[in-house]
Amino acid sequence: MSVQHTRDLLMKTLIPEIKAYTSLIAGIHFQEFYYDWGLHNVSGVFVGIESDDESAAAIKHGEYPGKEALQQEIENISHVVQKTPEETYSCMLNDRTLLVIRNGILINIEKELIRLGFEGNLKLAKRNLEKSRFHNNNHLESVINMKIIDAFVDWDFQLDKSVIVFVLDPI
Repeated sequence: MSVQHTRDLLMKTLIPEIKAYTSLIAGIHFQEFYYDWGLHNVSGVFVGIESDDESAAAIKHGEYPGKEALQQEIENISHVVQKTPEETYSCMLNDRTLLVIRNGILINIEKELIRLGFEGNLKLAKRNLEKSRFHNNNHLESVINMKIIDAFVDWDFQLDKSVIVFVLDPI
């Protein structure tokens, strides 16, 4: 927990610098930024979203085998851990990377914990719960017919939004 807490503190200071650097070098202006690490695999992921409307439209129209079944399984897992998202959409970014975005996932007790200043603890608890569900769910792999090597998840509590990234290995 100490490593995760320290990482979160460090990222709060680095995210503005990462955004400024990508804007300067690549002309990309991220409105949202998500991150997670898999300490067990010594891996990590950054996800930047430029414009919510453009990103959502592109992701919603991307098709891949098992998309509807995977999104349904993600909603089922979300329902067990918190609540069924108001909206779920996903796309394959490449042959090894699957992105899932969920909107409307917070329940009232979570919103109150955030309001009371327990955002960090809530994020740690949700990350542990959800990642254990993703890693211990063979049904997800059978739905997309690929092995899940790693799963990353992060939230923007103010937007009531979550990003999940699965790193895949075709079976």
